[in-house]
Parts: sequence; structure tokens; C-alpha cells
Amino acid sequence: MSEDNKDYFGLNNKEEELKPAEGGKLNEDASAEKAGEKPAKAKLTFSIGQVILIVVIALIAAFAIGVTTVSLIKDVNPVSYISGELHKAKLVNKWQSQDAPGLSAYEFFEDGTYSSYISTFSFKGNYSVQGDKLTLTNPESGQTIVYQYSIVGNTLTITLIEENGVQFNDRNPLKFDRVDMFNQKSLSDMLEDLQEQAEASTEEDTSEEVTSEEATSEEAATEVTTAE
Repeated sequence: MSEDNKDYFGLNNKEEELKPAEGGKLNEDASAEKAGEKPAKAKLTFSIGQVILIVVIALIAAFAIGVTTVSLIKDVNPVSYISGELHKAKLVNKWQSQDAPGLSAYEFFEDGTYSSYISTFSFKGNYSVQGDKLTLTNPESGQTIVYQYSIVGNTLTITLIEENGVQFNDRNPLKFDRVDMFNQKSLSDMLEDLQEQAEASTEEDTSEEVTSEEATSEEAATEVTTAE
């Protein structure tokens, strides 16, 4: 072999040694395979934002599955169920009847107890909320009442659906206003109010009768004048 050929091949060998391997990672993996080692797998990395997003999605999915399952088992409206769960904290307040202010009221406390008021008399018991169902239990009498409830703004609406195991489907809803202070009236006060309302109603009826009689008299007088 000539010197020129030696130099030529020698240069080629040096160039091959100096030339970086194409796909450096592939050559490393190939070397690892020759050595009997498994090539390292690429690791997945997530940012803090991506981790938080994944956790939030998982929690929402778990909550949705739970609500759907409960709704199917108990045959309840999932929208009403979620609304009731979200309004648990708002229930802890004083509520006075719209139809009978001073006669009926409720107060719910954070410890799961409540007080109901009929006039100036009060009764205590325990309550629990599951979805849109409000259950009141009186430990002294052993009675249990279940209402379907909702809160819109400052108005609590309850509808009786079960009492001591007996279910109802035709009860009218009762509405209560959220108040800072109760204005309960005694039985004597309420009797006086009823008497005043009855007297006022009687006066209105009497006034209407008098007005009607006067109108009739005027019509009669007009007819007589016309006839003359």
C-alpha cells in the first residue's frame, strides 16, 4: 500500500473518530443494549399548573359521579340536590313566616340543632340536611319531619314531604323571611289582632251596604223626577 493510501485511510479514520455520532441518544441506547442494560425511558414531567388542573378535574369528576349515584339511588333531582348541599351554610339563620309573622318561626344553629317557635312557645330539636331534604327530629316527642327545602335570596321555602314515615305529595310550600330579630306575638296579642281585623272587616261591609243603599235611593229619586 502506498504512503498516499495510508495517509488517506489514516485521515478517514481520524475523521470518523472525531465525527459525532448521529442521534447521540440512539448510540447511547445501542451501547446500553450491547452491555445488557435496558435503555432509559423518557420521563414525563408536569408543571405545577398542570398538576393543579388534573387534581381539580379529578375532584369535579368524583363529585359529579357521587351526586349522580345518590340521585339515581334516591330518585332525586340532581340540580335540587346540589342546590341544597350548597345552601347548607345559609340555613344557619333566623327565619320568620311570611304568612303568619309573629306566629311561626325557625332558627337553625351550626351545631345541628334548631328551635321552632309557635307564638311565644319554643321547641328544640336536631336537624340534618342531605341534598334538598331538611329533616327535623324532636328527641322529646320522637317525631321526625322531612321537608324539601330551597333558599333563594333571603327567602326559605319548605314543603312537607314526610312525617313519621308517612309521605305527602300535595302539601303547599311555606315561605320564611330571613330576619335579624324575631317579632313573636303572644296568643292574647294575636287574638286582639284577629278581633281588630274582624271589626275592620265588619266596618267595611257596613260602609259598602250604606253606599249601596244611598246609590239605590238616588236612582229612585232620579226616576221619580224624570216621571214628573
